Amino acid sequence: MRALKWLRSAFLPGLLIILCASVIFAGCVNEPRGPSTPENPPSILVDYVRTGGIAGVSDHLVIFENGQGIYSTWNGSGEFELSSSQVDQLRDVFSIAGFESLNGTYPAPNPGADYFTYRITYENQTVITQTTGVPDQLMPVIGYLDQIIAEQSAQ
Repeated sequence: MRALKWLRSAFLPGLLIILCASVIFAGCVNEPRGPSTPENPPSILVDYVRTGGIAGVSDHLVIFENGQGIYSTWNGSGEFELSSSQVDQLRDVFSIAGFESLNGTYPAPNPGADYFTYRITYENQTVITQTTGVPDQLMPVIGYLDQIIAEQSAQ
C-alpha cells in the first residue's frame, strides 16, 4: 500500500508536467506555412436600413455583388442568395430610379413621430430619406427592397 502511495505521489506530478508541456508546445512543432493570400470578399451592392414607424421597426438588408445577402428584422435574421437575373432586376430598379442623380438627403417636410427613416446605399452612394420626404422616383426602390426583406423573413 505504501509503495502505491509513493508511486502516485512521485509519478502523478511528473505526468501532469509532461502533459501540460505537450499541450503548450503542440503547435510549435508544425512546419511554418508560406504566406497565404486571403480571398477578396465580394463588394456590397446594396445596404438598406429601414427604422422607425409606430412599431419601432429596425430592418437591415445587405446584398453583395455576387447575389449573396443577409437580413435582420425584429422577426429574425438570415442569409439568402439572389439569382443573377434577380441581381440584374435589382440593378434595373436602381437604374430606372436614376439613383445616381439623387441628392444625399430627403427629410420629411414636417416632423412626424411615426415616420420611417430609410438609408439606402447603392454602389457607394447613400441616400437618406423619411416618410413624406421620399421622392417619387425612389418609391419603387424602397418597395423592391421591402419586398426582398418580406420574402426572406417569411421563409
